[in-house]
Amino acid sequence: MKKLLLLPFLITLGACASGPKVYVAPEAMERAKFITPDINPVDQLALEWSIINKDNANQKLAAQEKKTGSSTFFALTAQGYQNLSINTSELRRYIQQQKATIEALKKYYEAPVIKEPTKDGK
Repeated sequence: MKKLLLLPFLITLGACASGPKVYVAPEAMERAKFITPDINPVDQLALEWSIINKDNANQKLAAQEKKTGSSTFFALTAQGYQNLSINTSELRRYIQQQKATIEALKKYYEAPVIKEPTKDGK
């Protein structure tokens, strides 16, 4: 009985295996144009540096009050200034690496695509 049920299944499965063989040949497509947006350069505003120590603190505070109406300063220690300088250098390094990556991608995507011949010689 089991053999009788298995027979139609095998016939059906065998019918699926026979038939014309289809060969699909991949064809290279033209790459899409790699477009990068124009990047505006950084326009930095001028900074005014003041060095304040215990000898000139009152004079600098009075001059700042006269100039801007406020005697408030933002200050950095020597170590803080070094850290700021290192952070700025790290930012510059990161930007240069990103720029190099973008240039490499542009070269890759804008390079002409060389089509290899297929089996039929086209």
